[in-house]
Amino acid sequence: MFAYTLNNGQTATGAPPTGSVAAVSSVTINVASSRIMSGRPLRLPDATGTYTITVAPANLGK
Repeated sequence: MFAYTLNNGQTATGAPPTGSVAAVSSVTINVASSRIMSGRPLRLPDATGTYTITVAPANLGK
């Protein structure tokens, strides 16, 4: 079980799967970054966008 507090104050939680679970072939994460620069908020990649990161095993499909 994990718990992580997001920047917006919401909490993300998770637990190991139980029972029968379909195989996962990849994981996709959407991320964005923000910080205050010279008193103004700076958000990357832009005001509403996200960077998409997808990871999969190196031998997938072989």
